[in-house]
Amino acid sequence: MLKTLKTFRNKEICALVHLHICILLLLLTSSATVQSQATDSASFFLHKFAQNIGKETYYVSSSGNTVSYDINFKFTDRGSPVPLKANLVTTKDNEPLSLFIKGSTSRFSTINDTIRIQNKNAAIRVDDSAYKKAMPALAFPVGGYSPGTVQMILLKYWKAHKEPKTITMLPKGEVAIKRDGNDTLDFMNKQVLLERYVLSGLIWGNEIVWTDPSGNLICLITNDAEGDKLEMMATAYEDLLPELINRAATYGMKLFSSSMKMDLTTNKVTAIVGGNIVDMMGVTILNNTVIILANGLIKEVGMANDLKVPAGATVIDAKGKYILPGLWD
Repeated sequence: MLKTLKTFRNKEICALVHLHICILLLLLTSSATVQSQATDSASFFLHKFAQNIGKETYYVSSSGNTVSYDINFKFTDRGSPVPLKANLVTTKDNEPLSLFIKGSTSRFSTINDTIRIQNKNAAIRVDDSAYKKAMPALAFPVGGYSPGTVQMILLKYWKAHKEPKTITMLPKGEVAIKRDGNDTLDFMNKQVLLERYVLSGLIWGNEIVWTDPSGNLICLITNDAEGDKLEMMATAYEDLLPELINRAATYGMKLFSSSMKMDLTTNKVTAIVGGNIVDMMGVTILNNTVIILANGLIKEVGMANDLKVPAGATVIDAKGKYILPGLWD
């Protein structure tokens, strides 16, 4: 009887040990699965003229050599919701594999693009139109200024390819990227170093983008020539937004000045001849006028029949064109 009881207890102990081993193996297997499909996320507040209007959040998952970014982008503009969803898939080296993007980019515009890249060819669908094209040497799928997460990966791709002057956009277009310097800011009693870039071609104008030294997006500010501003700020650094908006204004003016075909401040006397001036005070148009500038400042304005062009002045022919004040960018 005693021997039988001992045998029973030994079998029970063995069974319990076996059960614990199975549970441990299951936990280890689950842990390994989680590690092979690691997930991360980050969020950005969206603003217009520093007023919070929405949010962008991305979730990262990786498996093998592929990385997937699931992105939710949404803001409200004058009572109208502007939602957008996107999925970007790349290799771990930031080489693009696919981009799906659908939703709204403003109150008046929508987007529905799918781009898949395989064997140096891109299968592209834009709304109901589908076609294929050979991949250029350098190309990246981009849907415009939004979502910002795609631009963050675009910058990493650009760096990995030795920072070329331009990159072809898919489905169409071209984006120019350049380093514009560094900014050091005080944040939470510490100094934060940000790298600054200028992107041209995604909007009608320029974008100024800041990242940390690891390439993570911190701030994106559009400098749209139509005046339709958007500021995107990593939620953890929200308090830095006013300072970066101020700096963006300064950098934007420098970009505008450098893009002018003629620097009027370097010419002692310049005459703009034959233009039609829109008189904002009298709400009239003055035809065939002359504007005299000296050292970048307006000195005289008059009709071509009454105001003589100084000898030796640089003359700009403005016949058939309209001149109006105030639109600096």
